Amino acid sequence: MLAPQTPHGLVGAIAPDLIRGPLPKDLHPLVRLSAMEHQRIDRFTDTHAAFDRTRRQLAQAVEPRLAAVVADVLYDHLLASNWSSYRPDAFNVFVASCHDTLQEHAHLMPDDMQAVVRKMIDERWLTSYATAAGLHDRLTQMSARLTLRFDRAVNLCPPIHIIEALARDCADDFCVFWPDLLSFVATQRSQAPADRLAS
Repeated sequence: MLAPQTPHGLVGAIAPDLIRGPLPKDLHPLVRLSAMEHQRIDRFTDTHAAFDRTRRQLAQAVEPRLAAVVADVLYDHLLASNWSSYRPDAFNVFVASCHDTLQEHAHLMPDDMQAVVRKMIDERWLTSYATAAGLHDRLTQMSARLTLRFDRAVNLCPPIHIIEALARDCADDFCVFWPDLLSFVATQRSQAPADRLAS
């Protein structure tokens, strides 16, 4: 939702989450700028007091050092499940537009990112964030990927009734965090050159 509304902006906004390691040097300059903005947003999020409260609460239900990962996904769920409070367009319309843009501009992505994006679209990851059941599925899938990556059992996914309770308990923190994040992004963009994230 925060991605610049351009193909380069959207690709760059998801790149840091889908590319392992440093950003490739041959990324399109505008994709790189959007990816760097995403990384600044991540740093802002990690240091925000409301997000930290959510992280500490989640650390009681999941492995503490991975609680920030779950908190980030939980905030995506809180945004998606309350979409009409934040945007006038329907969530499924927004997701379909994102999918179309990503498919049409796959050439802007490294090969490994293209493969993940195809999987993301086929498995409807974005849509899944809107429900507790979908969030449970996403966390289960993430647990499986991290188990393979770390070569040890990783479980990011509490039982669904606990997910639902955590979403209710953390909603107030998200309501504090979200306007602060919007303000941060607006300030960052106002201080950047006018063409910085143009397509």
